[in-house]
Amino acid sequence: MANAKTLSKLFGGDHPQPESFEYDCIEINRVNHTVHVYDKNVHLAFKEFQLLWVLMEYRGAIVRLKDIRDRLWGQDGSVSDEFILSYVDRVREKLGSYAGSFIEEVPGIGFRHKRG
Repeated sequence: MANAKTLSKLFGGDHPQPESFEYDCIEINRVNHTVHVYDKNVHLAFKEFQLLWVLMEYRGAIVRLKDIRDRLWGQDGSVSDEFILSYVDRVREKLGSYAGSFIEEVPGIGFRHKRG
């Protein structure tokens, strides 16, 4: 599982971060803040974009709900699991049924972007 220390490197840190990720029909670009599915632009709000970035960066690994909460909203704990689930559902919907199916829930733990 990805932990908070690992996730803290996501948007900064000492190591250079990749500008983009591509997987199957999804391309996400951190520099341009763009997401494309089958070469069509998909508009994601900032937090939705961050969520997808985290899941794609750690593709195949389980990213715990706590780590998602800490990374996207800070460690104040005011964001519920249900709130995060609603964000995931929104991202899945915007990506479409095929691309959205790559985001897999691991009940009671978190999410992962499935490997093909």
